[in-house]
Amino acid sequence: MKRFKFRLETVQRVRQIQHDIARGELLSANHSLALASADVANRSTRAATVTLPQHSMSKETFERHQFAIDSAYSATRWATSIELEASERVAEHRQQWIATNTRLRAVERLHERAATEHRDEFRKEADRLSDEITTAKFRERSVS
Repeated sequence: MKRFKFRLETVQRVRQIQHDIARGELLSANHSLALASADVANRSTRAATVTLPQHSMSKETFERHQFAIDSAYSATRWATSIELEASERVAEHRQQWIATNTRLRAVERLHERAATEHRDEFRKEADRLSDEITTAKFRERSVS
């Protein structure tokens, strides 16, 4: 009986590599999203702590405090937009990973089907050989 050889082995290897690359990109995008989310939380906390003093102040001091508040909330909005972009990248990479996963699983199902057919063929060949040996032994006994 000949050894099992899957004719789409190179296709399967390429699809596995594509799947691994897509998975790595998805993991990287998830990591970027986690960092962006942590940055948003950090900046939101900082923005919440910046307040105007309750006493009277000069115009320059007021403008400094106003600038600090504006900067803190602008930084939070900026970090939120980066988090949104990271979330969109995660969604894109997830779709790419799902597509490569689907293509890989299709080739793996073909491989499993071919391997099963090969095992069945090998089993039939073994059964046929066993039947021939049994028939030959029976003929030997009946002739003797």
